[in-house]
Parts: sequence; C-alpha cells; structure tokens
Amino acid sequence: MINDQRERTDRLETTLQTIASLLQTGILNVERTKGGVHETGNIKFLYGQPVEASAGTRFGIDAFEWLTTWSNCRYVFSAKFPSEIIVSLPPVLTPKNAHASPLALLTRFIQPTTEAGLTLLGASSTPSLPAPYRLLDDLEALACIQRADFSRLHLHVFLLLDGQRTPDDIVYLTNRPLHKIQQALSDLEHVGLIKYS
Repeated sequence: MINDQRERTDRLETTLQTIASLLQTGILNVERTKGGVHETGNIKFLYGQPVEASAGTRFGIDAFEWLTTWSNCRYVFSAKFPSEIIVSLPPVLTPKNAHASPLALLTRFIQPTTEAGLTLLGASSTPSLPAPYRLLDDLEALACIQRADFSRLHLHVFLLLDGQRTPDDIVYLTNRPLHKIQQALSDLEHVGLIKYS
C-alpha cells in the first residue's frame, strides 16, 4: 500500500514523461483499483531513464508498457541517489561488452523509445562512447582552462579523464546529465586539451 504522500493522476504516462524530462533518479510506486481488483507496480529510474519495472506478474519492458497505459491511479515518487538504484537482473556479459564500465553495461538496457518518448529496459543498445584522454599535464591544462574561462565542471571532467573512463563513467562520477558532460568534453577537445582514443 502506498503511504499518504501519494499523488493522483488521470494518466500515468504524463507522470513518466515528467520524470524523464527532469532526469530524475528514484523509484515510482503506483497503485490502482480497477474492476474491484487492486493492482500495484513500480519503476526504477536512473537520470530519467527507466531501468527496471514490475507490475503484478509482469517485468521489464512488458511491465513498463503496461504501466504506461494506466489511468486514474495513485503514485509516489521516492527520489534516490544513483548509487541507490540497484537493478535486480544484471546484463549478460558477452565478449563484445565484457570489459565495459558498470555504467556502460547498465545503459545497454535503456535504449529504444516508446510512444511516450521514454527509453526502455532490456533492448539492444548502441556502442559505448570512446574514452577520451588528456594531451597536457595538470598545470598546463589548468592554465588553459582558466584562459578559456571554462566552468568547474570542465576542470572536474578533465581531472577525471584517464584514457579509460568513458563519458558514461563521467556522468556516473559527476552526477551530471550526459549532454552536459558531452558539451564539456567537446569544449575541452576544441581547445586541444583532450583527444578521443
């Protein structure tokens, strides 16, 4: 049973779109009574992307798609830190992705898009982005970053680069959206501080 902090919605899909657009991380618990039958479900989100869903006997994509059809239901969204989102079923490692970072493995689950504009758990993925590496040492780079009037995020991203961390890893470590990390990397590459392998 969902506690007293529940909200009511006429269309759960709208709530899911809001969570996605705000890049929220947390767990959405949902309940409804339809035809005298009480039903519950939940969806785990990581940066606005659903990474796990269950409803009754349904799991994964099947549960998520079924929950998007719910109307006249109650829900509670519990915000969480990314490290608190644990996906019960880890991806199967294949030779192609056996050495990928933990975040890259997780993102392999959240690629295809539904009609609601949300990506889904469990489908095929695009390859992980390459790992950038530094071209200058820390002191030279710091002077260049200051001359370019870059943000602290630029410096933080630069200092995290080791030639093995992918942009997905940097997202995980900084708790920033991928588009901001990609912009910072692009800026750093433009001024000649980094290069992609």
